[in-house]
Amino acid sequence: MVWGVATSNAVAAFARRLASVAGTAMILLFFSEFLFVNDTPVRGLLQAATQSPRPVLAIAAHLGQLTLVYGIFAYLFLCVLGRFGSRSSASLVLALAVMGWSVESLVVPVVYEAPPWSLMWPGLGWHVLVDGLAGWVLMRRVLHRGRPAAVALYFAALELVWGLWASWAWIGTTGARLEPREVILTAVLATPLLVVGAWLMDRAGAMRFRPSRSEVFMVFGFCALLFGASGRGHLPLALVLAGLVGLSLLAMARERARPGALVPLLRPRVPPPGYLYLLAALTPAVAGVTYAALSAGGRGIPTDIIVPLMTLAGAALYLWALVAALLRA
Repeated sequence: MVWGVATSNAVAAFARRLASVAGTAMILLFFSEFLFVNDTPVRGLLQAATQSPRPVLAIAAHLGQLTLVYGIFAYLFLCVLGRFGSRSSASLVLALAVMGWSVESLVVPVVYEAPPWSLMWPGLGWHVLVDGLAGWVLMRRVLHRGRPAAVALYFAALELVWGLWASWAWIGTTGARLEPREVILTAVLATPLLVVGAWLMDRAGAMRFRPSRSEVFMVFGFCALLFGASGRGHLPLALVLAGLVGLSLLAMARERARPGALVPLLRPRVPPPGYLYLLAALTPAVAGVTYAALSAGGRGIPTDIIVPLMTLAGAALYLWALVAALLRA
């Protein structure tokens, strides 16, 4: 009887961890691909919505496949944070850096394209600052405070940034220009990823994410296989990246005993009320209106200035976290 209860509890805990992984994957997917306006995922979503005979199934399949891919990065991130994290801000930044590098190296080898710049952008400059801090952390903190005006303001500001950032597509090198209605449609279809992802994290992640050793071994082993397959043609840069990841994990492990500020985030005592998540559905038009105004005037954001600043900020934040973790240890 005791063994049965223990087994049942273990299965329930594992199911909660999987739900946390799924929620985190959706959040990371939204910020990495759709807010970033990555051409292939965005065009694929629009094609599924407008050209498929069964648009609902096509949209679900497209988002589901992308969520499965991002589940790899999310699982690695949560395992790193759960096994090595000390709950400090520095530890969080280091875990986010590992996540950012995994996004750009395990499936697509973007991190090797233009070293040393590609080691910092977008792995640190976008994934740490935007996916992690502005998305996974700030959004959930705003939701946990439970103030409807603040939640609505956050999502409206997010959509405003989306409309501004989307203009890089026609002033950048790709020349792929979206219509304002396509931006609105993308926002309407992709924003639910945030709602479902945050809801899953807040409900399933009520307990601290504590993966078993075998679970961590399997996740790390699978990611190592992907890393080897994608990085074997990019030596010795792949070894440099592996060294940075190893140094980050070492710094986190040495700082692990220190208490910090992540407890309220990883273990919310009371999940936010459900209606707060729905406020996100009121704001997608902000992205479309902002983008339409820029498009009508032929204007766009100065990515040649913003991207280097974000890259330097992400790299500086990572160096601070690394030094802070090692010194505090």
